[in-house]
Amino acid sequence: MLHEILKFLSQPLGWFSTTFSIIMGMFVGFIGKFFVDDFGRRYVMRRVLYIDLAQMFFAVEMTMNEKPSPIHSDTMLWRQGQFRDRLFFHGEQYCLSNPEIYIQLRERFASMTLYQRFHKILDDPADAVLFNAEKTTRIFALYVQEGVLRRIYFRWFLRWSLAKNLLRKIDDIRTQNEEFLKHIYDKAKANGSIDSSTVQ
Repeated sequence: MLHEILKFLSQPLGWFSTTFSIIMGMFVGFIGKFFVDDFGRRYVMRRVLYIDLAQMFFAVEMTMNEKPSPIHSDTMLWRQGQFRDRLFFHGEQYCLSNPEIYIQLRERFASMTLYQRFHKILDDPADAVLFNAEKTTRIFALYVQEGVLRRIYFRWFLRWSLAKNLLRKIDDIRTQNEEFLKHIYDKAKANGSIDSSTVQ
């Protein structure tokens, strides 16, 4: 009798095994959704974001280096019109329409700042176009240099030639920034504004 009772108790209860199976299924489904589905959606969003930011960076560079049409008397207004034809914000619209994924990207704050800067190029008065465009490209370059926007993603998501061109331009901007800062320092030192004996 005791042997039969022990044998009965040692067998898993039907409801327990069923409940356990349901809980495990839900857990595995949750893990799969979180780590697989969200990973895939983050990958797609990151790809859209990097391609869009690169396209807008190139649009700004191209427009600023382009010679204005001689039939336009207001060069800045003409440039701003060119920007309106070339800055589309498709990536921003996609990210904002999927906030539950966008919030997970480590690049989110950098991209928000850059999109704000691109909008300023279009929204501020035309007289500010040069300043806004240059500041935007410098901020873009700074984010890449500091690793906030990662070089490897540009290499993954862009064609090889485009990625190489983009990163070369980023390095050129960094060199220009360093030369500009050195020029300011040397000028201040020559004017006596900086005591060279206190500079380590």
